[in-house]
Amino acid sequence: MSQNRQPVPDIIKTIDSEEVLGMETVKKRVRKKAYVGQNACVACGCCVKVCPIGAIRIEKGVWAQVDMEKCVGCGRCAAECPASVITIREAAV
Repeated sequence: MSQNRQPVPDIIKTIDSEEVLGMETVKKRVRKKAYVGQNACVACGCCVKVCPIGAIRIEKGVWAQVDMEKCVGCGRCAAECPASVITIREAAV
């Protein structure tokens, strides 16, 4: 593991969520994931440097691409992005 790659606690990987649909409450499992606004990404690589898992790479020298299988949604990439084009959203498991 390289120097900037730090272990991420399992607690942030998967969360339980409840959603009210009409008259019933539906439980679902969700994970938080990073999403990149590719049209606005400047491919600076800041997100790549801070991702503790190595889930982001610069694609074709033009935008950041997130590997959704690896991403744990920790938010470090979004916090570091100078263009503010990375968002953390819930994704169904």
